[in-house]
Amino acid sequence: MKYPKFVNKLRFKVNSALSSFNDIVQQIIIIVATVSVLFWFSVFLYGSYYYYYVPVVAQERPVYFHFSVCETGVGMCSFPTANISLVKQGKNEVFKVGQSYRIVLDLDVPESDSNRFIGMFMIEMRLYNRHGEFVQTSARATSVQYKSDLLRILETFAFSPMFLFGYMHQKQFLHVELFPDFMDNAYNPSVGLTVEVQSKKVEIYTAVLKIFAQFSGIRYFLYYWPVTSAIIGISWNFSVLSFIALLSWYQFWLPQKQVNTAPPVQINLYKNRKPPSPKKAAKAADSLRRETETIGGSDETELLAPDSGSREESGLRLRQPRSAATS
Repeated sequence: MKYPKFVNKLRFKVNSALSSFNDIVQQIIIIVATVSVLFWFSVFLYGSYYYYYVPVVAQERPVYFHFSVCETGVGMCSFPTANISLVKQGKNEVFKVGQSYRIVLDLDVPESDSNRFIGMFMIEMRLYNRHGEFVQTSARATSVQYKSDLLRILETFAFSPMFLFGYMHQKQFLHVELFPDFMDNAYNPSVGLTVEVQSKKVEIYTAVLKIFAQFSGIRYFLYYWPVTSAIIGISWNFSVLSFIALLSWYQFWLPQKQVNTAPPVQINLYKNRKPPSPKKAAKAADSLRRETETIGGSDETELLAPDSGSREESGLRLRQPRSAATS
């Protein structure tokens, strides 16, 4: 079915517009996908770096004391001692190399007559390596806060409803800082510690070991300025990855695209063309003969029209001059 010329032109313009639109959509999809992949990979790299470089800021371990009971079965005949492991499956999960820590022991003790009468007592902490050798030791003194008899009576009377219903208890919290600035040795790391309360009369409800990381430098900035550090870190990773992607595109994909988009070279084979009609060939031969005669050439040139029945050759054939052929 043949269409008018304006319809063919319109179809050609529509097809050209659709092909260009498809190319633009494909380029937009490729750009959006590439940017998304680079962005999320940058986020993954920053998160991995943060998880590896910044340790846990606070850790808690329950402390369970054990002691030797006297032969009578009443009272302690040894100091309360606790052993705490700092490793899990052979790996240190508490202390990070090059990071300083503050180690604190919190004691929950009752306001009993025994605790008030013993006065000050010592708490000693020792860290040991995998061979059982002590690498660092620290000892601190503490005591129950003093309260006069009148103050205790007034406090008991004022908070008696809370004491009766179990919302409050007559106890005190002892906050003992054993290591204000502890840094583990990379060549002789600590794998555990022991806590010893050097008193046989002390009474303890519960005890908790707390370890706080003291950040400085880049770790301080990463922990206390998380949003700013995340923006800077992700932007830096995205810039580096984008530069690598652009360099790879310029090195590998761009030359291939230029080769694919080069204009094709069309070669028209003469033998595949339709031979001219005998009338056109005779007319062309006559015009050539007249031109040669006006130029005044001595040699004659014969132009023969192709045979109308020949399909192999078409066009004009140029023969050698007769003088050259007879000689």
